[in-house]
Amino acid sequence: MKKLLLPIDGEKLSERTLEYVKELGIVQGYEVTVLHVIPYEEALSHPHLATVFGLHNSTFEHVAEEMVTKVAQQLTEAGIENVATKVKKGNPAAEIVAIAEGEEFHMVLMNTHGFDATKRLMIGSVTNKVVHNCYVPVLVIQ
Repeated sequence: MKKLLLPIDGEKLSERTLEYVKELGIVQGYEVTVLHVIPYEEALSHPHLATVFGLHNSTFEHVAEEMVTKVAQQLTEAGIENVATKVKKGNPAAEIVAIAEGEEFHMVLMNTHGFDATKRLMIGSVTNKVVHNCYVPVLVIQ
């Protein structure tokens, strides 16, 4: 079975992305893995924040697990039978590339946030980094 990696950064897929995943997942028989990478900075939450707000790594992990579970549920409700979830910590672009290549995915499907060129240049883009560093085909939904 072919494997599709679906990295997310929120708990809801855009309608457009969901349509692409449905089409690929159902028609072409892909196994879909919903991935969220907790950015390294968040994963190392400052001790002062942990004390003041009660934030711990387990909090970030719990929120991330809920996120991927909700998206997996959306996909299952849309008729895709083979859906898995995965949560990692680290640099999002690097982790996505490592997982896509290391676990032999056939395609990565990512969406953009519609940043203009200036903002993308200043803040960097996970999608852009994945496209330029991944040997696995990347389908970008705008």
